[in-house]
Amino acid sequence: MVWKVNQHLIRIFSYYYPNSEFTHWNTLSKKLGFIPLSLIIITIITGYFQTHYFYFLPKLIHFHSNSFTSNFTSLFLFLFFNTLTFLLSWSLLLCTILHPGPPHHSNHNSSSNNTFIVNQHGIIQSKFCTICNRSKPIRTHHCKQCNQCIHKLDHHCIIINNCIGEYTLKFFLLFLMYSFLASVFASIVNFIPICTFIFGSVSLHSLTHFKSIHIKSNQFDIKLVCTLILIVFGYFLVLIQTINVFVLSVITWYNAIHGVTTLETFYIDWRTRFRDYDYGWKHNLKCIFGEHSTFLITILPIHSKSSTERTPSMLRV
Repeated sequence: MVWKVNQHLIRIFSYYYPNSEFTHWNTLSKKLGFIPLSLIIITIITGYFQTHYFYFLPKLIHFHSNSFTSNFTSLFLFLFFNTLTFLLSWSLLLCTILHPGPPHHSNHNSSSNNTFIVNQHGIIQSKFCTICNRSKPIRTHHCKQCNQCIHKLDHHCIIINNCIGEYTLKFFLLFLMYSFLASVFASIVNFIPICTFIFGSVSLHSLTHFKSIHIKSNQFDIKLVCTLILIVFGYFLVLIQTINVFVLSVITWYNAIHGVTTLETFYIDWRTRFRDYDYGWKHNLKCIFGEHSTFLITILPIHSKSSTERTPSMLRV
């Protein structure tokens, strides 16, 4: 029975993610990388439960006494936030478990010591990885943390414990977008309830589900203090993630719009060196999200066939 279920899951996964491979955790860096990944997962869970406990639970308690407009708004925000959380978790899972972009190795003599393989006109056709001892296409780099070559390697992201490459760039961009929206939402709606709890100016009915709690200066409650510390720490985790995701989103989306990877922007002359990869922002995004993808396929973390990328003619030795 379990075997049949696994077979059905594999078929479904192969349909929505064709030609995909699972990544390997066979290096020490990859195994240690589960520590920051666990922190990200804890932050997502903390922000999710804090938002439901401090914001949506009081709305539910006063559901019958609130107006129709208020209840409709609360229901819309509830569906909106849970949809964002589901999509960012889905995108994070794909970025973590999928191979970011296995290169198509060509049949080249492994004993060659040439770093670049060029044709008679001096144009680079492919490169040679001295670590893998195999040839690799252009725009393919070797990741030391993953110990493998990645096609269109953007960078090795420690928060997902995997590289970002040609196959997972779409999922990573969607993860950043959904994570930023969800983090901003959680930071805004939780700010007033948490500040209220900290300063004790107004009793929080949602904290005890129908009882009031006041913070009194002349009374020390160890349970209350521990709860306060956990709530504040969890809120700052979400706030820090919001800032980090915003910075990373600006950098990654900017590079994607210009058709280059983060690794390629480390060159001082990257604008002229990799200008042949910039086909205009619309076509650059189509190369990532799919040439003929519908709007639904574009915003969902589902693999979409990218348009064929032209071979640049200006990369010379």
